[in-house]
Amino acid sequence: MKKHLSLFLTLFCFCYLNSSQAQNFNQFDTDNGYIRLGPKSGNSFAQIETNKSIFYFNRAIQINSGRIGSYGNQNFSLRTGHNTRMTIKGSNGFVGIGTTNPEEKLELYNGWMVIGGQHKKFIIGTSYWNSNAHKLTFAPKNDGEWDWSKRMSFYDDGSLTLNGDLRVFANASVHGNFTVFNILRVNETIFAKEIRVQLPPFPDYVFSSDYELTSLQDLEIFINKNGHLPKLPSAEEVEENGMGVGELQILQMEKIEELTLYVIQLKKEIEELKVK
Repeated sequence: MKKHLSLFLTLFCFCYLNSSQAQNFNQFDTDNGYIRLGPKSGNSFAQIETNKSIFYFNRAIQINSGRIGSYGNQNFSLRTGHNTRMTIKGSNGFVGIGTTNPEEKLELYNGWMVIGGQHKKFIIGTSYWNSNAHKLTFAPKNDGEWDWSKRMSFYDDGSLTLNGDLRVFANASVHGNFTVFNILRVNETIFAKEIRVQLPPFPDYVFSSDYELTSLQDLEIFINKNGHLPKLPSAEEVEENGMGVGELQILQMEKIEELTLYVIQLKKEIEELKVK
């Protein structure tokens, strides 16, 4: 009986001492640091700790759950070449590429983004390396290179520049300046409070002393032969090729001023007849 009691006390003391010194992690020590494995006290998940600044894995990491993230509200970052490339803020989930402090759900900082597929790609971004950073530029990729001659730029003052055709298949309203350096085609009606055309020279040259005014007799001969006024295109030509508004306004003004000279000339002739 004493023998069994002595054995029992020995086992009890051994188990008590081991349980009092038991740890909830395993630690692997080396001359360069340690790695600690196991759940931390009070936590419901396992942890891997080290006294080094980073973990290095020489093999790919496969996560069966498909989830990876940061602890608590800490930011989650992806790095290459010792540089942070993408950050997901732990506080709100905002994603930043090129920045560690994104201001919206997705922020691309100081760079370009490519959108497209096998047949066509487009580049979008800001010219952050020079003073043109106040604009957002779009350009297509043609013949293997970005075609900046077809670019479209949106500026921070609300203006828009387009190096190419602008096609609108519905109603369009412009509340500000709209500048076209090539051709603007409209297949329907344009409603405007004012249209201003700048196309010098304006035909005040008609009133110059050295202007050769066609005589009424020669003007009549020309009209009978051609069916329209001199310098003006025929109805068939306008129907086929159209006519510039500025060009038309200048020619119309020229004819109005010529008509004014004819009226003055006729008035003088009438006055002379009255005297006679």
